[in-house]
Amino acid sequence: MEFETMSSAFAGLKTHTSDDDGAARPAGGTRGAATGKEPICSKAGANARRRERQLFRDSIKAGRRPPRRGDEEEEGAIPVYRRAWETSFGGVFGSFDDETALGPMRYTSGPIPENAVPASTLQIFSVRVTDLKGLWWPLHVYGLVATRDEADHNRNFLFRRTRDNCQILTKEDPVLLLTGPSRAVLLAGLVTFEVQLMVKSKTELADKVLASKVFYFHQGSRREDSICTRIPYKHCALEFALAPLRHSVEATVSVQLVDGSWPDGHQGLVFSCTDSIKDTKMVLLDCRDGNMPIGSDGMFELSRCVVCAELGGRDKLMVSVQARRVGFLTRNAAVFEPKMSGTSVGMCDLRFCKMQVTVAWSLLSTSGTHADAGGK
Repeated sequence: MEFETMSSAFAGLKTHTSDDDGAARPAGGTRGAATGKEPICSKAGANARRRERQLFRDSIKAGRRPPRRGDEEEEGAIPVYRRAWETSFGGVFGSFDDETALGPMRYTSGPIPENAVPASTLQIFSVRVTDLKGLWWPLHVYGLVATRDEADHNRNFLFRRTRDNCQILTKEDPVLLLTGPSRAVLLAGLVTFEVQLMVKSKTELADKVLASKVFYFHQGSRREDSICTRIPYKHCALEFALAPLRHSVEATVSVQLVDGSWPDGHQGLVFSCTDSIKDTKMVLLDCRDGNMPIGSDGMFELSRCVVCAELGGRDKLMVSVQARRVGFLTRNAAVFEPKMSGTSVGMCDLRFCKMQVTVAWSLLSTSGTHADAGGK
């Protein structure tokens, strides 16, 4: 299950702290910028990077710091960032609230432009709520967690729920059910994290702010197998398990039941991991009630499907399917070698049923715009 899987991953992670400017940095300092081959960006991309850096500096001048004086201070962080974003990007990338228009699998098939290359990406495994202050479990949580990157500076949602569809978090299971990213998160300069989470009460007026803040992960952050960035808030702390990948490609995963049937009452888990980050799993589907979400065509309705893997070397992507009930567990995996484009197909055999796992590979572009989006 997601909490069991992720909690074991956190045990060996090196903690990252949040400096006063909100940028996530490894405890003990950082080393220089990432090395290796990076995408050749257009003039527009370079201008966007300059605007992003200016936005970062402006946000520091605006005094966005970890909240210390109540909900009002946390809530004020988002309007400050919004005004700065609209000044820097509003005329080019639409509305502040827009979701990224760039989908996955942009260069899986068809012509591949010169600016589509293996790139640095940020793999985001989980978001965990810890250290409650003034709140008590269980929490009925709604709102959003999203990233923004250089591709189009629009929201790439990791978590998004309305008030009437909140997630119940418990002390035993405090991990947000992530449904994104919808495409790879590019680590070309700064990646912005936008957090707006609320706790539902009996009335909407009584709802409390769980977390409201903007922070950054920068390309110069030191590479670890996996890292934990801990962001403090007034009522809690959020722990982000993530890892920067170099020279990586996007992998879009789909799973289809092709033989047999999923047994009644068996919990299901689909997750991926790579050789380069062996200790941390990325949960794609966690079905604990025994009712696997499988369509009439046999396709699994994955919570999220986009991961990344490093190209070249010995890195491999593994996709595992697991079924369990009390006193019984079976698991099988399909292993893939990353490619620049095209698709790869593997099988997972659980004896009572077989699943076909398909991975669609795609290169990445840091100069993408709405106009050249080949994905959804």
